[in-house]
Amino acid sequence: MTVHVDKSKSGKYVRYLLRSSFRVDGKVKHRTVANISHCSPEEIDAIKLALQHKGDLTSLVSLATTETKGGFIVDAEVVVGNNEEAALIPAIDRIEEQFEEKPKQALADSGFHNGTNLSGLEDRGVEALIPARQEFGNNPAIRSDATVAVEEAKRLELPINAQSKVLDKAAFLYQEANDTYYCPMGKSLGFSGTRPYQRDNGKGIYRVYQMRVDR
Repeated sequence: MTVHVDKSKSGKYVRYLLRSSFRVDGKVKHRTVANISHCSPEEIDAIKLALQHKGDLTSLVSLATTETKGGFIVDAEVVVGNNEEAALIPAIDRIEEQFEEKPKQALADSGFHNGTNLSGLEDRGVEALIPARQEFGNNPAIRSDATVAVEEAKRLELPINAQSKVLDKAAFLYQEANDTYYCPMGKSLGFSGTRPYQRDNGKGIYRVYQMRVDR
């Protein structure tokens, strides 16, 4: 299903049609599902974005930037893929362009703490109030035999990701020799393939590891 733009010969009139495609006797046919011309440009863009990622809408992340005094939203964006940290500097630039005033400080969680953001804020004269990423000094997941489960008494000490609130990647041991991760229970997660994802600065590739379960 796609959004089709139908223009008159003069170009004066434009219709936006939601269309689906199907085959009849080997030929591609189109059917108009709805006329969405009454929608605003922003709504039409949202429909296009949803159709583009209909197989995995969980990859769309909405971000809002607020000012701290009154809590008013001053910028909003939808980010594709697990690349939220790349949205900080563009948001600062949009805010300055929109309000003709640069923020004095930028407050964000540790997921935005990286060299690109810190140097970008410094170049713009914006103070970064961003905590450093969590460090796991006493990580019980680090053990001599990855196939042996972490002691039950130490499982509550396993590293938790500050954003997702689930086990951090640091809780999984990686062995390069067999390209395998091991979970805290000693189970293996073998490489199963790659998956592309969209980033603001291009496309990226996830390496996917899955636990093999005998049935």
